[in-house]
Formats: sequence, structure tokens, C-alpha cells
Amino acid sequence: MKEGLSKVDAMRESIKIRTRPILMTAFAVAIGGLIVGTFLTLLFIPLIFIWFVKEHEDLTA
Repeated sequence: MKEGLSKVDAMRESIKIRTRPILMTAFAVAIGGLIVGTFLTLLFIPLIFIWFVKEHEDLTA
């Protein structure tokens, strides 16, 4: 609006400028979360299980 645009035109221009960085940040967080979740599920949690559960414990009870 400082450049003489109407409210609607200023809003449209800001959407064009800000959409890409916001989406890139959101996707980076989502992908990072998936990677961390996969790492925890496949590696870290089984290691914790091995450390805390004794080999001779009966887990069927």
C-alpha cells in the first residue's frame, strides 16, 4: 500500500512474495519430521528395547 496499491492488490502481491518461502519451510519441517520419526522407529526404539529388556525375560505373559 506504500507503493500506491489498493488493499486487494497489496494483498495479492504479498501472497505472491510470501507463499514460496512459507511452503518451503513447511515442507522442510514435514520432511525433517518424517526422517526423525523413521530414525526413532527403526533404530532408536529397538536399541532402547535391547538395553532395558533382559534376554531371559518371558515376554509372553
